[in-house]
Amino acid sequence: MASAVEVLKFTDAREFLSRVRLSADTWWDADSARSDWVFRGVGDADCWTLVPSAWRTGNTNFDRLCEHVRSQVLPLSDNTAPTPALREYLECRAAEQEAVHVFAQLARSLGFKIEGHTQSPLDIRLLIHESLGFGQVGSHDLFALAQHHGIPTRLLDWSLDPIVATFFAASPPFRRNEDSSICLWALNTSRLQVAQAKLTTGTAPRVHVYYPERSTNAYLHSQSGVMTELAPAKSFYVENRRWPSVEEAVSVLASDRQILVGHRLSHDQVPLLLRLLSREGVNRAQLMPSLDNVAQTAMESLARPR
Repeated sequence: MASAVEVLKFTDAREFLSRVRLSADTWWDADSARSDWVFRGVGDADCWTLVPSAWRTGNTNFDRLCEHVRSQVLPLSDNTAPTPALREYLECRAAEQEAVHVFAQLARSLGFKIEGHTQSPLDIRLLIHESLGFGQVGSHDLFALAQHHGIPTRLLDWSLDPIVATFFAASPPFRRNEDSSICLWALNTSRLQVAQAKLTTGTAPRVHVYYPERSTNAYLHSQSGVMTELAPAKSFYVENRRWPSVEEAVSVLASDRQILVGHRLSHDQVPLLLRLLSREGVNRAQLMPSLDNVAQTAMESLARPR
């Protein structure tokens, strides 16, 4: 039985780019009409794991919101007394939903058309128990939209295009440590589904893959966006007092082929990788189409040596 998670290391940007392009045989089964892989770029492979923004430590604004929610001492819907760990879990869930709710309300007040519905847990004095439930607690499309505009959520961004994910791994605004390797993660959704169907415990976190509506989300459309959600996460958090990562959820799966594959590139090759991507027209303006990003990309191109 093969390991479900594998990490490959590269020291040459050209070899790396050749290996990860969507046209590479790696991403296609024989005679298949589509690829089963989705991709995510990580800018600091030495420190960052596949954990969504609402679950990361050091997110100052979201930490403040969590503290505000805790100060409300909200009751559970069934009036039971939770353990400290369970209360922490529920308060983080409530903070996330409050952030998305405020985002949607403010956007609507400014004339933006925002689909989906959420309730404020601070208004109804109710802690949210579990995951989004694919439409039960709120719209995945709304959470995906909020996520793409900087609201911390439990969703993790992926792309159908490995070059898009590679750009976000290599681009300076998405890296904190220039001396760290970058990583392109590839997740095989078909193998994932088969392996997770064999799990015998209902409390183990599972990776759910979601393809949100892209017609009203320009960024999501340009990036061929896909989302994942780890659920259920409650038992894991209560037991470990921390959130699970995609790597952890996949590593326990039984599979005769790799499900999650990391492609690490050494930090000294990142500048060359960005130049190669630029030659192919992969840039911030293309992937996040706004006039501000067009202007920034234009100025960056003028600053390059000619």
